[in-house]
Amino acid sequence: MSEQEGYVRRDQLEHIIRASTEIIHRDEVLIFGSQAILGAWSEDQLPPSATFSMEADLSPADPDEINDDELVNSIETALGQSSLFDETHGYYGEGNSAIVAILPPDWRTRLIVICNDNTGGRRGLCLDPYDLCVAKLSAGREKDNSFVWTLIQDGKIVPSKLNRRIKGVSTELLSSKRKGALQSLVNSFASHTLPDEESPSRRHQRQGRRPAGTIDGGQYMSKSHSDPEVHL
Repeated sequence: MSEQEGYVRRDQLEHIIRASTEIIHRDEVLIFGSQAILGAWSEDQLPPSATFSMEADLSPADPDEINDDELVNSIETALGQSSLFDETHGYYGEGNSAIVAILPPDWRTRLIVICNDNTGGRRGLCLDPYDLCVAKLSAGREKDNSFVWTLIQDGKIVPSKLNRRIKGVSTELLSSKRKGALQSLVNSFASHTLPDEESPSRRHQRQGRRPAGTIDGGQYMSKSHSDPEVHL
């Protein structure tokens, strides 16, 4: 899968992190689109549709700069779609403001860090998978719903835990009625299972890969009582 056109690999995301931090002269960038899932699992541990995108959505990581148009536009101009970077490498970084995403109030405590030699020692801060799914469901687009459904079906996301995250979103961002609708949607996703077939997660376990629910390759910025401790 890693060589198939249409997918971003972890090493490619690391390249985007290195390039974007160099462009804006910062040590960190925030990754909040679909490719943030690569902070938790590498592409070979995920169902193909979970990484089916050629771009990574990025913004400055500093809370005071997250909506800085100049920095966001710098990323978009240098790394965006149809840029020289895109034409050279076949994938791109899309500069966006993460302030538009609907997230639980404590999402920053669960950011997962990608930092290694390939990032040049700089850090890509990826949304926690559950926070990412909250943002996806809140957007309400079919492709975002499919993304969450795929992760639930693959055993990466536990519906009850996702519903608790949805419940925690401020009513100023998400009304109680809307929360209830999203929680019902999550429950419907969970009911569409194929019990007679081996799930991808169980198959990964049998083949010696990390089981579903583990976090690989990233490090939580701080520990939460409901999230696993992770080490590089």
